[in-house]
Amino acid sequence: MRFSGRDVEIGAERVAADGPVTREELARLVGMPNLRALNLNTAGVTDDHLELIGRLTTLEDLDVSTTDVTDAGARHLRHLTRMRHLRIKETRITDLGIRFLARMTELETLNLRRLDLTDASLRQLAKHRRLDTLVLSDEPRFSYAALAELHRQLPDCEIVIVGRGTFPEI
Repeated sequence: MRFSGRDVEIGAERVAADGPVTREELARLVGMPNLRALNLNTAGVTDDHLELIGRLTTLEDLDVSTTDVTDAGARHLRHLTRMRHLRIKETRITDLGIRFLARMTELETLNLRRLDLTDASLRQLAKHRRLDTLVLSDEPRFSYAALAELHRQLPDCEIVIVGRGTFPEI
């Protein structure tokens, strides 16, 4: 099968885009029973694409960074309950979109760099008990107190503030 200009085996576990992807190309991935990882970083993904990605329930690793994804599209991610590694940095997802990640109870790494997040998002993230790495922006709208509370609730999670270091050492 063709995806993003290259041949992909139906039984593949990992797929990465080499450029922009179409809705039709993503629809072909829905029938891939072994697909575990999908990298769509800078692939022109929109909210419309996320509706199809939300059907890829075997996914454990997803990167939709540097795309036009918003809170409206993030709601489709709630079906990805096997997700372990998620990168949604440099998208237009806000506090509202972070709430849709609640069902992702297996999350281990989460990259939220350059998202417009407040204390409300940090309270939501505290529910992810398996989280061991969290990457946040160095220009936050959340408070130091909320960050400290998140660290208290997830003491084994490495919280990286890009450009500053690891919390609480910063």
